[in-house]
Amino acid sequence: KLSPSGALTCQHGPEECLANSYEQCLIDVYPSFDTYFPFYECMESNIDSGWTIKKQASECAASTGLDLARIEACVFDKARSAALQKKFRNMTPSTHKYVPWVVVNGVHSASDGQKLIAEVCAAYEGPRTPIACVAASSQPVATEATDLCMAQ
Repeated sequence: KLSPSGALTCQHGPEECLANSYEQCLIDVYPSFDTYFPFYECMESNIDSGWTIKKQASECAASTGLDLARIEACVFDKARSAALQKKFRNMTPSTHKYVPWVVVNGVHSASDGQKLIAEVCAAYEGPRTPIACVAASSQPVATEATDLCMAQ
């Protein structure tokens, strides 16, 4: 949220805002999905590690070979990171109320991700059926989040 004074607050507090800044700056500094996604995935995978956000970023940069100094030059540049926070906030649908907020082809998923593979496969119009869709068609669809996690 953006307050009338221009201060940004995040749903889960200042640490989430800092993590968001790392991820937003990452995408700004390394705009190629193939380059930024391993770092992003590392950050999200370690969110409950007990590490500080800065430690997570350091570990993730080291494991992905990205330049932490370049990312942090953005994160700790107040004007640049604030502009990115606003940019990404403006990209978030006004109806976004909770997480996960899953969107497939611009449409909010009623299952909130519990049937994500099935929804993506149903929407897919490419020339070759993705392996995940072939595998998913032979397995029952998860009805509970725990079923989905256990299937992974």
